[in-house]
Amino acid sequence: MPIKILVDGYNLLGALRGMGGPLEANREELVRLLAAYAAGRPHEVTVVFDAMHEGGIHETRDRRGAVTLVYTARGETADDRIVRMVEVRPGAAWLVVTSDRALAAAAKRRGADVVGAGTFAQRIAESMKSQGTPASEGREDEGEEVLPPREKKGNPRRLNACALKSCRTAKVNG
Repeated sequence: MPIKILVDGYNLLGALRGMGGPLEANREELVRLLAAYAAGRPHEVTVVFDAMHEGGIHETRDRRGAVTLVYTARGETADDRIVRMVEVRPGAAWLVVTSDRALAAAAKRRGADVVGAGTFAQRIAESMKSQGTPASEGREDEGEEVLPPREKKGNPRRLNACALKSCRTAKVNG
């Protein structure tokens, strides 16, 4: 049975390294990488992007090769849309790609498998290597490497050193 891969678009973009520049170019590069990953596989890949504050009244869809793009309607988050997609087809073999804990928990409760964005970015990189396709193929800035994912370290609930220092300064001065 083909796997239906649902990608939290901006979440996966955040897990990829070297994706500086305009947001539109980053989205296009992500779609290109996912299309290369899906080539030769029976997977259905859908990338969901938030258009919560700037999107249209209605959801918009686009198809680029093996990848379907979904831009949410104004007022709807990508997380909400992904959960609704899983709910509509509960028996399907869903794989949700996100590092968002709340979305991961909601998807698991509805029977979907979940993989972290960093882990999936590594899968894409390994797939590109095995296919002999450089991650930067087809890009104007040929020398810049897009993958692998960046490593995040430390306690996510603790403020970083700069934030702690500014809090202390505010307390002393305030």
